[in-house]
Amino acid sequence: MKKIIFALIVTACFNSCTNKKNTISFGYFECLKPGKNEKQISITKVQLEFYKKHLAIDSGNLILNRVITAGERYTYISMSTADTPELIDQLMQTDSSIKIFNTKKFDEAGKSYTSYFFKKENYYINRIAYNETQVKNMILFDYLGNDSSTIAIFYKNHNLFADKVNCKE
Repeated sequence: MKKIIFALIVTACFNSCTNKKNTISFGYFECLKPGKNEKQISITKVQLEFYKKHLAIDSGNLILNRVITAGERYTYISMSTADTPELIDQLMQTDSSIKIFNTKKFDEAGKSYTSYFFKKENYYINRIAYNETQVKNMILFDYLGNDSSTIAIFYKNHNLFADKVNCKE
């Protein structure tokens, strides 16, 4: 319960930051240019419980930072001041509830990313892990949906992601 309250307080603090027009801020210094049908939604107890059940990793250090919806597809953005993409990789590889289809690494705009395409329970997920440049906090993007082909598009086209997080028009 303390972790839930802490996560909601941290989220409220991050939500109070000012945004550039038509962007969503997350982490400490990161920026997302939402797609045409994407919008940020409030993190409710229901959203937090869903995240903990279907996406959280047992590191104990992840904080849900943003939830974005685009119809039936959701994006959960979490962050950690203690975890690394390497630790997340180890935890995912040993989690028996996760079936990893593909993993790849890519570099864009001076950042190194690791992208996973996997299934957990009835959901297909494209998880992208990276460190913020200025403060070295780890960010996780989880694109989640029931349709594998839609989620696979995000996995295959990392430029789509890189352009969005660098707030390119």
